[in-house]
Amino acid sequence: GEEMDGLKLNGIALFLGKIPCRKQECFYFAEGTSLIPVAYISKALLPEAKRLWGIMISEEAGRDIESVSKDIGV
Repeated sequence: GEEMDGLKLNGIALFLGKIPCRKQECFYFAEGTSLIPVAYISKALLPEAKRLWGIMISEEAGRDIESVSKDIGV
């Protein structure tokens, strides 16, 4: 597969890309050899998702990782 960057915290990694046997790109967790898809992204939104993901994981962002929660009022 292709090499990609992700975020890793507490031994769990989060990636944006394709996983085997799935056509659509998604955000997925990786723990050991397990890959767990958590959010599929439509083709229309993929370029913007990749752009924002690139900014989020860029080295320039440093390691200012903060814990955030959001009430989406569901």
